[in-house]
Amino acid sequence: MAMLLVAGLSIGGTALWLTRDSAPDASAGRAKGGDGNNKAPQGDAPASGSPTDEDPGGTPTDFADTYSDVESGVLRILASTCEGDGIGTGFLLGPRTIATAAHVVEGAGAVAVDVPSGPRPAQVVGIDPVTDLAVLRVDGPIRGHVFSLADADPTPGTTVAAIGFPLDEPKTLTIGVVSGLDRTIRIDGRSRTGLLQTDTAINPGNSGGPLVTTGGEVVGVVDALRLRSQGIGYAVQISTAAPSLAAPASMPAPAAPDCAETEGPTQLTVRPQLVPPEGPVTLPIQDTLAAYYNGINAGDYYTVVEQFAPTYPAIPDPSDLAESLATSFDFGAVIRDVTGTPSRAQAWVTFVSVQAPRFGPDGEGCTEWSLDYTFVEYGGRMLIDDVEAHSGDGHTPC
Repeated sequence: MAMLLVAGLSIGGTALWLTRDSAPDASAGRAKGGDGNNKAPQGDAPASGSPTDEDPGGTPTDFADTYSDVESGVLRILASTCEGDGIGTGFLLGPRTIATAAHVVEGAGAVAVDVPSGPRPAQVVGIDPVTDLAVLRVDGPIRGHVFSLADADPTPGTTVAAIGFPLDEPKTLTIGVVSGLDRTIRIDGRSRTGLLQTDTAINPGNSGGPLVTTGGEVVGVVDALRLRSQGIGYAVQISTAAPSLAAPASMPAPAAPDCAETEGPTQLTVRPQLVPPEGPVTLPIQDTLAAYYNGINAGDYYTVVEQFAPTYPAIPDPSDLAESLATSFDFGAVIRDVTGTPSRAQAWVTFVSVQAPRFGPDGEGCTEWSLDYTFVEYGGRMLIDDVEAHSGDGHTPC
C-alpha cells in the first residue's frame, strides 16, 4: 500500500492512503493544448503565456536566473482551518489575486498572505475541491512578479522547478523533470484527474506553489507527493488548472467551516524574536510568550490560561477564549524591550494576529499589535500579570 500526502500539510498532518487499485494511471498521456483563455482574472495584469523558446532540458543555471526573476510573486499562505494544517504556498495571478491549492484554505475561518511588507488578510473568492484549486484576493495590490500561465502542458522530460515554502522553511527552489501527464489518483475516496507527475522534490508546505519552466511560465500547481517512494510528486497540470485560474468567478464559492472551532496552523511554531540580549529576565519571558501564542494557534486554551499569574486582574476561562479566539492565529512576535528584575518585569511586544473579521478589533481580519506585558515570578516562571497598549489603542489593521 502506498501513502500519499497532500503537500500543503505539515508533518503530523493528514496522511492519505492510495491502495494498489487506486494507483496513478501509468500512461503518460498526450500534452494538451491550452484553450486560448489562459489569462489573469478580469481587472488584473494579463497572465497569458506563450511557449518558451529556451531549451526544455534547462540547467540549474537557467533556473538561477528564473528564480531571481519570479520569486517575488511566490507567497506563503496561512489559514485557520478545522484540521489546523493551513500552511501552504501561493503565487500572484495579478496584483490582488493569488492562486493556491484548495486544501490549504478549504473551510478556513481566516486567511493571511505573508508578504515582505507584512501580512495581509485575504479572502477566498473561488475554490474547487475537485481540481484542488483556490483563488484568493486581497484588498490592495501586492508588489511582486505576476506569473504567466503556459499555453500548453509540457512534454515529459521537460525540466521544471517548484518554488514554495516546504515544511514552513524559507522560500525554496527545487528542480526536476516532468515524468508524465494526465495522471489519476484517489484522495479521500475521490478520483483526481488531470495531474502532472514530476520527480521535483516537493514537501508539505509546497502545496499551491507554481511549477515553472526555465521561461518562468506556470505549467502546474503543486499538489501532492507520494510517500514511501522516491521522486513521485503531483501538480495540477496547466490544461486542468487554467480554466479555473482564469475565471475564479466560475469556481464554487467557499463553504463555511464544518467545525465549531478552527485552529491556526499547528506547525507554525512561534518563538518570539528577542531584541534585548538573552538573560535571566528575557529568556523566561520568551518561554511564556511562546507557550501563550502556540496555545492560541493550537486551540489549547488551557495552556493559554496557564501563562497568566494568579494575580492577573481577570483570568479568562478557557471556554471564553475558545469562543473569542476560535479563528485566530498569531505570528511574527518580537520582544522589543524588557525592563525590570527576575521577580517583576515589563516587556514591549509586537505581533500579528489573523482572525475572522467578526472577532477582530474594529472588524479587522488582520491586526498588528503593540502591547506592554507585565510579568511576575510565580512558581519558578515569569507569568503574565497585566497587559496594556504600548501606545494609542495598541493595534492597527495590517
